Amino acid sequence: MYDYLIDYSLDFIKTEYYGYIDESEADFIERYRKTSEQKLHCYLTHPYIFTFLGTLFLSDEKEWSPSLQEKYEELTKTGYRKMYHNVDMSLFREDVEVEKVFKLIAWALEGYGNDLKHRLQGQKISEINMEPYWNEFHDYLDILKKSFYK
Repeated sequence: MYDYLIDYSLDFIKTEYYGYIDESEADFIERYRKTSEQKLHCYLTHPYIFTFLGTLFLSDEKEWSPSLQEKYEELTKTGYRKMYHNVDMSLFREDVEVEKVFKLIAWALEGYGNDLKHRLQGQKISEINMEPYWNEFHDYLDILKKSFYK
């Protein structure tokens, strides 16, 4: 039953979240913004799936089965591919190496996600008001855009 719930939840993420990533949006930061809004929509309309996955993802990954680790890696790769495909690199400032800036932005956003995961660890996802965290995330996106775009 637990494996079924994991598979169902991961499939939901692939179709209802990743399926709505607009790969035609060439602005990397705007794509991130829109994607985060879709994630919030999914969370608000299907909170139990996110509660279940949140509990899973806040657990120690070292305790996951090899099968779960593989499924999570596949989900992560799919998400990265959809996020980084068809990005317009000309939006970035000319006085820096675009590839390095791109990596810095990705690392910053990944770091924010890890920081948030750490801050929320041990809490019940169903009892957390996520809206302030989304607003905080959008603030960081605005800072990144001002820092690295033309």
